[in-house]
Amino acid sequence: VDFLNHAAAPNASSDWDEESGSVEVRALADLSKGDEVLLSYGCLSNPLLWRTYGFTLPFRSEPMWTCTFSQQELSEASDAAEELE
Repeated sequence: VDFLNHAAAPNASSDWDEESGSVEVRALADLSKGDEVLLSYGCLSNPLLWRTYGFTLPFRSEPMWTCTFSQQELSEASDAAEELE
């Protein structure tokens, strides 16, 4: 559902209805005429939000950090952890 904006405190939720093949959007609170309907895209890092949706959150709102590791780095970390056991 890309026609609804993201909010950390959304006023709606969405679910996929298998039977009808459609998305159902439900208000989580009473909405007035003209209110923007907002969904949560989830707890995503700014790099992922940027790549997926084309926007970022203000720095203080960053919900988590994203780290990228190579296969070699993961293997080395796993080996080091085994040595500690």
